[in-house]
Amino acid sequence: VLANRTGSEGQIEVQGGEVKLTGSNSLLIGRGASRSELYLGGGTANINQIRMGGDLQYSYDKGADAGGQAVLTLSGTNNPSLTADNVRLNERTNEFTSVVNLNAGLLTVGALFDCTLNSANRSGCRSFVNFNGGALRFNGTKNVFSSGHPTRITVFGGGATLEFTQSADHSPDMSLLAPEGRGIKSIVIPDGAITSGYAMPPVVYISGGGGEGATAHVRFDPRTGSIDREIEVTSPGWGFTEAPTVTITAPDMETVVVCEVELTGETQGDGGLTLRGIDGVNSARNFVPTVAGRFVYSGPTVVEPGITFYPRVPGVSNPFSTSKELRMAGGAYSGWNVNPVWRRLGGFGNTRAWDPNRVEVSDALFFRAQDLEQGLYLIHDAGRLTLSSGCVVEIDDFDALPGDIYTLVHLPKTHANNYLAGTPKFADDVAAANPRWRLVFSSDRKKLCLRRIKGMALSLR
Repeated sequence: VLANRTGSEGQIEVQGGEVKLTGSNSLLIGRGASRSELYLGGGTANINQIRMGGDLQYSYDKGADAGGQAVLTLSGTNNPSLTADNVRLNERTNEFTSVVNLNAGLLTVGALFDCTLNSANRSGCRSFVNFNGGALRFNGTKNVFSSGHPTRITVFGGGATLEFTQSADHSPDMSLLAPEGRGIKSIVIPDGAITSGYAMPPVVYISGGGGEGATAHVRFDPRTGSIDREIEVTSPGWGFTEAPTVTITAPDMETVVVCEVELTGETQGDGGLTLRGIDGVNSARNFVPTVAGRFVYSGPTVVEPGITFYPRVPGVSNPFSTSKELRMAGGAYSGWNVNPVWRRLGGFGNTRAWDPNRVEVSDALFFRAQDLEQGLYLIHDAGRLTLSSGCVVEIDDFDALPGDIYTLVHLPKTHANNYLAGTPKFADDVAAANPRWRLVFSSDRKKLCLRRIKGMALSLR
């Protein structure tokens, strides 16, 4: 147990090696109005169950002081890895806050959920899952956040990755949101404060400022007992209208040190979403979001092998419409029975729309020369693929293509509704810079190809 009583603090920091807590055992991160953190900057951990925010007396009727916070963070450059059968947020205590920060590495869970939603005995709890470059792998057939989704799931600039290991439909009743408003950019311990003589790293307290979701971690060297003046912001948070008050304690664990805080600009950068199936075929793992209009991030949506992505939301043609592009990277995408419009679509993999519907591209079809050279392209195997007027075709590096003809899009079905609508073309400046390349159809118009025109070219001016 970390932070075993009201007002206490506790931390476990893993920077290497291996941590195991198996069998029927659990790691309790915080009981009552305490502050605690499990921080992984490297190494691996295998923990049967993680319970964040426990009641001091193990039962609702005996009670515990309200408040407190538990934080689980994967961060750094050393690829930390944590596996847990389940992670239970806000398990017992009222007005508790549980935060999971996935800034690096991989968190593998059978389930990750907020217990508050299943109990009428607790109130005022908040739970946040923050992505900023890390991956969350679901090692089971349960739906994503099946027992209760967190208060908010935020995608910061490093992006989010969701991985699935079991054959099942994963139909998340959740939202993926960009950070709104300002967050914390940096926290610095003032020059006059003592940074040596610590027995443990001090816990960071953040309060005020009008925002929420921000967390930070003090870097500590146990060999010297010293801490860094620049505190790691493990989650910038969102919605701050002014700098919050950030404090730590001095080495005597009593003197309060007020830190210097700088906020981000008015708009924080947000990332995209990568969907990935592990060791499976596309049709075995389906990602079928069911929350209308709540996937509000602007980065790319990337579909990798082993997953089929169905944006099937009743009454909404494309719940991911704020995403700039759909980047196929070996997986499959289905427009289902709606007519999604993507600004950018490209890469390689399978796309489809159920008859008589279509997948529409408004700005660009894009391809990498590296993929084309390996014979990888888009296969649109059902329904229409429609290019809006003004939509262009982009190739990242014409000079990297040694051959004379490459398939870009293949429409393999023989029925009449499987076709490419619109006029494929290069942007004017791209066409002028690459006069020997043309976009052409095969004789049956089932393949859109990139062809190099050989021979002499005359330009009359």
